[in-house]
Amino acid sequence: MENTKVLKTTEEIKAISDPYRFKIITTFAYFNDGATATQIAEKLGEVPSKVYYHIKKLEKVGIVSVVDTEIINGIVAKYYKPTAESFTIQAEEEDVPNPFFKSETEKMLKSVYNESLSKLSEVIEGKSAAEDPMVSSANEIYVTPEEVEELKKIFSKLKSKKEKREGAKRTHMLLTIVQFNEDKE
Repeated sequence: MENTKVLKTTEEIKAISDPYRFKIITTFAYFNDGATATQIAEKLGEVPSKVYYHIKKLEKVGIVSVVDTEIINGIVAKYYKPTAESFTIQAEEEDVPNPFFKSETEKMLKSVYNESLSKLSEVIEGKSAAEDPMVSSANEIYVTPEEVEELKKIFSKLKSKKEKREGAKRTHMLLTIVQFNEDKE
């Protein structure tokens, strides 16, 4: 599995920016060794055929892949997993028109932020609040590309801690890094 996969084509960007497909991708985090469409559907409260359709779209563009198969009651169950820990979208000027790139990026970010807002609402409503339920910060800072990579590695390492263990609490994290091209400011 790659650490970060850069998605550049129109097909790749459309696949990942679809809110339902993005939810499927994030649901894989609950499964360490991959998951079947049925397992993802159960987690989402959906029908397997709908999830399978969208997983096939993600597989077609290389966002998920089959990592294992198993015969269950005479049927081949395919276990899928994302091909990278995180995905970045980057427009290729000749391939992706700017308005398309902007709208698809916004669609994907709205999915991410809406999921985080849902988690935040749980805490605010008292459904899952810890003693010190949340820390929120938004700052504009100056960091080098190397420091950005270091932040991504730290975040990736924390994302891999999926098992319950003593003293650890279920935690939702949202990391957004936007680097500006100061030559264009």
